[in-house]
Amino acid sequence: MIISPKKIIKLLVFSFLLCILFSCQEDENINIEAETIDRIVFDPESEKPLVTYLVNTKNAQSVTCNKQIRKSLDYAKIPYGKITLEEFNKNALIAPTCKVLVIYDLKPLSDCAMDNVVKFVAAGGTLFLPNTTENKRFGFLCGIKQTAEYDVTDKPQGYSFKIPYLPNFKNRSYQNRVPHFGLVRENFNNKIEVWANSFTDENFPTIIKNSIGKGKVIAFNTTQYAEKEDRGLFFSAILAGLEGVPYPVANVSTIFLDDFPSPVYDIKKENIKSEMDITQSEFYREVWWPDMAKLAEEENLIYSAYLCFDYRNLTEPPFLFKEWEASSFLIDGKQQSQPGYISRQIRKSKHELAFHGYNHVSLVEEEWPNKDFMVASLHSAQKKWKAGRYGKLPVTYVPPSNVIDSLGFAALERGMPSIKYTCSIYMGDFEDGGSREFDLEPYNNNFFNFPRITSGYVLDEAEEFNQQSLYLYTGIWTHFVHPDDVYQVAEDKNKAVAGNYEYRNKLDLGWRISKDGSPGLFPRFKEHIQQTKKEFPLMNFYSVKEGAKRTEQWRKTKYKHTAEKDFYKVSAEKKLKTEKQTWFTYISSKNESEFEEYLQQEKLNFSKIEFLKGFLYTIITEEEAEIKLPKFSSEKSSPEIKKTLQAYNNYLSDSVSFDDKREEITYFIAEGKVNKAITILKEKIKTEKDLNPEEIFELNKYLGWEERTDEIWPILEKKYLQNPSKKIVKTSKTIAKQNGYSTENLQQKWLKRQLEFDPNNVALKQEYNQLFVGSKETKLTTSEKISLFKNSEDSTLKANYFADILYSDKEKAI
Repeated sequence: MIISPKKIIKLLVFSFLLCILFSCQEDENINIEAETIDRIVFDPESEKPLVTYLVNTKNAQSVTCNKQIRKSLDYAKIPYGKITLEEFNKNALIAPTCKVLVIYDLKPLSDCAMDNVVKFVAAGGTLFLPNTTENKRFGFLCGIKQTAEYDVTDKPQGYSFKIPYLPNFKNRSYQNRVPHFGLVRENFNNKIEVWANSFTDENFPTIIKNSIGKGKVIAFNTTQYAEKEDRGLFFSAILAGLEGVPYPVANVSTIFLDDFPSPVYDIKKENIKSEMDITQSEFYREVWWPDMAKLAEEENLIYSAYLCFDYRNLTEPPFLFKEWEASSFLIDGKQQSQPGYISRQIRKSKHELAFHGYNHVSLVEEEWPNKDFMVASLHSAQKKWKAGRYGKLPVTYVPPSNVIDSLGFAALERGMPSIKYTCSIYMGDFEDGGSREFDLEPYNNNFFNFPRITSGYVLDEAEEFNQQSLYLYTGIWTHFVHPDDVYQVAEDKNKAVAGNYEYRNKLDLGWRISKDGSPGLFPRFKEHIQQTKKEFPLMNFYSVKEGAKRTEQWRKTKYKHTAEKDFYKVSAEKKLKTEKQTWFTYISSKNESEFEEYLQQEKLNFSKIEFLKGFLYTIITEEEAEIKLPKFSSEKSSPEIKKTLQAYNNYLSDSVSFDDKREEITYFIAEGKVNKAITILKEKIKTEKDLNPEEIFELNKYLGWEERTDEIWPILEKKYLQNPSKKIVKTSKTIAKQNGYSTENLQQKWLKRQLEFDPNNVALKQEYNQLFVGSKETKLTTSEKISLFKNSEDSTLKANYFADILYSDKEKAI
């Protein structure tokens, strides 16, 4: 839906209400940045930042966006700096090391500050604008026509990527179901590059790139509130301005097996009942675990299995193990606890046996009548672990339903002190135990968080978006599945099990093969693992215990960035305990060959995947955590800066400038200045080598409005004399039908030219003869006259044609 300027007031009211909703209004007495939020921690700001964020501390959205961007850079160890709006308006200084400048809103900038932003871009810098605004400053930087009305729309949602904005996301979509509330496509000129459109409206640009001087602007055409899910979108835009800058990543991928081993039951449930006709305990023991174990061997995976002893939801002592022991089967001539037996098998394998709780009741105050009972249940689990010979006490823990509070962490520390790493979810709500970072737990610094980003055997595009997004700035993929996912089909009886989450088998699939003959959950999961490894062949899979340990070391390691004359170097300040370091870097297509030649000369192991306008490289360095890569950025140009600044001032002034003649003509027609448009269009036609018939017809229309149609013939005459062609003659016929010929000589000239290019046109010859009698070269033959006689529907004309034939050739007439 396009909104005219008359409706903008309504939309502004809507926008104002949104601002109130999100507390985004500015208040001179409120400094939002000063509010401490310890849920997200950051490394100190750099004195030599590569990325600088201009933050408006009085605008909640600017502050929130800054935190999401800063955290992604914090993970990637990319030097970050911050300037407040007040500081920048006073001094307008940008650090000489800065390659990418991020500004949420251009409106509050002073004129001097804005001039320096334009100079920064013109000199080769990258400006990232994560929010759209309806003003001329934004218009100049983002390629909006000078004559644009700034029409907006509130309908488009989501993203449809035209380039691999995230790895493996070209021509794919991400739907977050939040309206963008941005500028319609007609506002932008044709010089911008559209990197993504809306998921719901392919004509609405959501991410655009505009080249200015030697630099570029990456802009989001949206007013959406910045969220954690957006970090990858923000980080990609920033990487577009950091070509050749390597950044260290964890290179840690893990697969969690939640609720396994666990008590099982000798019951048959769908969809396994239809596919295999076996009980749940048989499925776990004879199908699911053998299939998963085989996949691990084939794809070099290491699982972490999270056992849970009881599902009776007991929250008061005694905490016994009735369900665990009752789930038994006959093996080696004796009855054994099936989950206990599998636990010992895992202990003997390469996989990790980890902890999901005594029971599946979340360690939160509202679920337990007494916090000491939490500790008691954990003590019972610890004793059972030792008695069951399940190996060393667990080091990693997944909270039941991914929910835990501060009391739960305190109980966990007391009841199972071996736990070092807690693994809730990366997204979600903090108060419910989610939205964790790869950092120390805010409620209890004795734990390091290792949250999960995706789940399930079949990942939809939103899940894959989250996977690629997190992996881009961390090199981490944390994924979990359950053995009972296949049973959780979309039926009312499964609602209680699903809880607040989606059904885990919403597509109603089988395990190996589905009812409709399509592949089941397992082959689809296998395919996703193989595809992911194909995209990132240097990806490492670890147990959660090892992966979290490596991630913690990576998070605690400080890195130094050094810009040398011809190279860019990044190195760890202390030697790593691990033997290798993995790096990511973005290289544009134009520098691909030169870059790979350098990597080969240095004997560096690498892989690449399409990303942005080039490739994202994965590079492995041995022993030393240091890498040096060639620089590709161009030098700053003073003439380019001066030229761009002049263009910016012209754009803001009342004197209108245009990107091309077409835009200029359209503008003057819209303004009612038809004669001006005619002059420009005439000049355009005159300077073009080839005739464009549509432009001739357009000019003829405008001349008609001004009663000046005779002026079209001299233009056609000049074009014909320059380059006689059938196209020009054909165009003259159309003009003649619209206007007629202004003189008899003009008509004779153009009819003759038409005959030269169409000598077999009998009707044209007849027309010429009737008008210009005595012209021998166009006299009709008897055969041509007979043709006219046969094709004519006018009885009078037929009689005339027959008399003429009879007069010239009696035999043929008869």
